[in-house]
Amino acid sequence: MDLYSGCSIRIEFPAGYPLAKELNRLLESKFQGCKIEAEESAESYEPQAIESFVWNGSPMSSSQSGRDWTNAGQPFAPMDSNAGQFLLRESNEAIAEFLRKAAT
Repeated sequence: MDLYSGCSIRIEFPAGYPLAKELNRLLESKFQGCKIEAEESAESYEPQAIESFVWNGSPMSSSQSGRDWTNAGQPFAPMDSNAGQFLLRESNEAIAEFLRKAAT
């Protein structure tokens, strides 16, 4: 089972963004098993992850994953709040890296 199965990321693109398909493919390969939902927005000026969700039972919500991804001050804290935040941060970092490479 993929680490990201049972997860979803919602991505917002500027309307008519020419690299939307390429970015979507990158995110699908980086977050294998995660559902990527893309939508266009007239208010958006660059792609960004705007929402993430980790379902109970996902490998990311398991107790081992929880210990791996929670902050050092609370190594055994419940994963529900941290897993989604981690996934959102990681997806936005992947998008930022994609944008840097696309600009060169």
